[in-house]
Amino acid sequence: MKPTIIVTLLALVVICFNLLVEPLPKCAGCDRNNEWRKFQRKLAYEVATGKNEYDVVFLGDSITEAFRGTAGGDAKCSSARCEGIPSVFNKAFNTSKKIVLAISGDQTAHLQWRLNHGEKQILKKAKSVVLHIGTNDLSQLISPHVGGWWSPLSSATLTKSQVDDAAQTVITRLLDVIYQLRCSMKSNGKLVIVGLLPRGQSFKPPTYNWPNNLYTEAIGKINEAIKENFECERSTHVSLCTEPFLGDGKIREDLMADALHPTAEGSKLLIGCIKEGLKSLGVA
Repeated sequence: MKPTIIVTLLALVVICFNLLVEPLPKCAGCDRNNEWRKFQRKLAYEVATGKNEYDVVFLGDSITEAFRGTAGGDAKCSSARCEGIPSVFNKAFNTSKKIVLAISGDQTAHLQWRLNHGEKQILKKAKSVVLHIGTNDLSQLISPHVGGWWSPLSSATLTKSQVDDAAQTVITRLLDVIYQLRCSMKSNGKLVIVGLLPRGQSFKPPTYNWPNNLYTEAIGKINEAIKENFECERSTHVSLCTEPFLGDGKIREDLMADALHPTAEGSKLLIGCIKEGLKSLGVA
């Protein structure tokens, strides 16, 4: 057995009993009528009243939530964010029993809290799980004073060591949530981990230059670390879907209009990449 596999298995045993990152609701201290809490309860209700078995369970943040056609649970998701994406998703998985459990803006700790408050039970019903989360952890670590979104003030004072530290923290958080999923899934369940997609240095207004000094190196380090930790696991596939979104030294605007969320055309590429990962595990 390879040393990497031994280390991974030992880490799995330890972390099943010891969380490295404390699960937290996105709105710590907020009341039950907060929009995030209301949508979280809706997702938990869908789990409790859903099917006895699922082919695929999708877990994540806004990029995954767009598969539902919503943003933060809002059924009136703006056209720029969601238009055409649910139909692309449903066409790709038209024969699958599937469910999407994702909330815009969520970080790994928020997902862990959701799992512990009504969503975890679905993992025992799932043949496979697709996980795509972490970009909000990275943006929040890089520029917390502006809620995770870039501003001229935040990049002007940012150092390479700060970006490196942020990348390492996200790796730790991702490993934590991945091991927790593995602890809760069926023994023969399959897991596809989707690497972080490229994102612009600015969100409002969007900037498309790639590489950029905020995210390029950090995203590369995060994706490589996840791949190294799990590429030898037979029941896990790491899908790195970055390259199709890039061209001519920038993020393709037709695939990511806001330099963060895939458009319907971008979602076709992302979903195709996910399906290839599932196929490699014998699921799709």
